[in-house]
Amino acid sequence: LQDSLRIFLAYMATAVVFYTLKPAGFPPAGPDAPLPMPGQEGLVLIKGPHVMPGYYRDDIRTGEVLKDGWYYSGDMGFRDRDGFLFLTGRMSRFSKIAGEMVSHGLVEEKLQEVFGKLERHFVVAGVPEIRFGEKLVVLYREVGMTPEELSRGLRGLVPGIAVPKQVNYYLVDDFPILGSGKLDLKAVQQLALKLDAERHGSFESPKRGAARE
Repeated sequence: LQDSLRIFLAYMATAVVFYTLKPAGFPPAGPDAPLPMPGQEGLVLIKGPHVMPGYYRDDIRTGEVLKDGWYYSGDMGFRDRDGFLFLTGRMSRFSKIAGEMVSHGLVEEKLQEVFGKLERHFVVAGVPEIRFGEKLVVLYREVGMTPEELSRGLRGLVPGIAVPKQVNYYLVDDFPILGSGKLDLKAVQQLALKLDAERHGSFESPKRGAARE
């Protein structure tokens, strides 16, 4: 039996030696790249002898996550004043609005707090927007509150840039769910794009030199 077994020593992405944080708006990590201030969120980049050399037979995906010796984890996080790293969520669940990273999960959490019940009634997604790059869209189930009341309740709980506009709330019967019972985030994104396009028109990037409203 021993002769037929092959033992491999493997590490996950968290088994690393070095990490850094890439602040929003700055170029990739390097010796001169600034670190975010303590408490400021950034994208977690890691390196070390245990980081994988790449995805098996997938050069495109490998090129997306391995750059200049750093592994782009897709995780967002911050460091405290003692240098400890805290993860806050996946980059796919953040929107970059006017250069600031806004957590969908935080907005959902505070909406639940405004509503006053634990059962999920809100899902937040980001869709393209010309002026600020992205905007927040809220899919919500019936809660007996208007979008105006919900946004008013959010003020003071999240930064102003993280308060969705009242016209970007969409009442739905239920949320897309995977077979595992988890949110189908891809379907949520597609639904948010569809509803936004139906209400506001399809998003088109402004042509170079074209005037913006």
